[in-house]
Amino acid sequence: MRRQRERPVQLRQRHRGPGVSNGAHHFHDYVGNQSNTAFASDDDLAKADTSCVDKGDRSTYYWPVVRLQNGKQERDAGAPGGGTEGNAGQIVTPKDVTLTFVGSPQGKVTAMPRLLRIITGDAKAFVNGPTNANASWSCTGFEDRQLKDKYPLCPSGSDVVRTFRFQSCWDGRNIDSANHRTHVAFAAPDGACPAGFQAIPQLVQRIVYDVKAPSLNDGGRTVPLFAVDSFPEQLHKPVTDHGDFINVFDEGLMREMVDCINSGRTCGAGGGDDSGATAAPSGSPGDGATDTPGDGASDTPGDGATDAPAAGPRTIPARVPRPRPNRVPPPRPRSPGPTRRPNRRTPPSTASRPRTASGPSPPVTAAAPRRPTTAGRPRATR
Repeated sequence: MRRQRERPVQLRQRHRGPGVSNGAHHFHDYVGNQSNTAFASDDDLAKADTSCVDKGDRSTYYWPVVRLQNGKQERDAGAPGGGTEGNAGQIVTPKDVTLTFVGSPQGKVTAMPRLLRIITGDAKAFVNGPTNANASWSCTGFEDRQLKDKYPLCPSGSDVVRTFRFQSCWDGRNIDSANHRTHVAFAAPDGACPAGFQAIPQLVQRIVYDVKAPSLNDGGRTVPLFAVDSFPEQLHKPVTDHGDFINVFDEGLMREMVDCINSGRTCGAGGGDDSGATAAPSGSPGDGATDTPGDGASDTPGDGATDAPAAGPRTIPARVPRPRPNRVPPPRPRSPGPTRRPNRRTPPSTASRPRTASGPSPPVTAAAPRRPTTAGRPRATR
């Protein structure tokens, strides 16, 4: 296993992957490679500086930003990808970001090819359906419970966690594909890759936010709701969460990582044990929140606790040094890499009322139940 912590967040850009320009619809946080622009070539990425501790890792890692629905006017309030497309409110900087590469339970892994592109999750899952969805939301201290289509309401002392477990099987030939998906695949529950595919290190991104559970009883007026940026028609649903990765490891560092994984060691920056960083998500889609995909706190899509467009997620804001955001049109890899583009926000779904029992209580999902959750056993909203 190879693990490293990142300084959140180095770049903030509209929804374009490196090398791709297709208009702005929502914004992404970037760590790693510092040449993430819509016009970056593979050569630009290979020569760029990196925010990673291991300077041999110039890979680019990115995901949609999370915003508080508090009415704050960010610099993109009147710009495409921002307020003009429904993505409004204060952008939250992650409290902690951990990037971990893990092995396969079936045997040894092979090195990733340079410039391999992987997209996990589906930014259009609310409209397209859950086939390619891979969102996973939880709370620190309760990561044995993972929500797929709801935002969690975390109890006091617990932070919101987004986890992306990327595809870990490669077709052995292509670094990208026409739909940016078929050149890689997920392993079976026992870790076996599909026929014709071989195991590669699996990237696990764990992103933590110190965001307080919103006040659902007054529609988020006292404590604001939160949600991910999205395409306008996706209504900021949590099921649309997604992550992107372009492998720009130096070949020598990639060999070291593969050797570390295959020998069963823990290596890399911050190589100690890290709770939750490699834990496999558990729980069924929507578990602990509501039965309808993307529903946060109410029965209507995107409906939240306020009239302002907000996604249904609830997270805990991260208290981490906030890196100076560079708003540049993000480069889009051949794969449709998400960049920070604004999307229309729809009212966030509400979730059950946060618990106030002594000691950490299980997280409540952000789906807005018709009845608020009471202290004690966490309840799933319908």
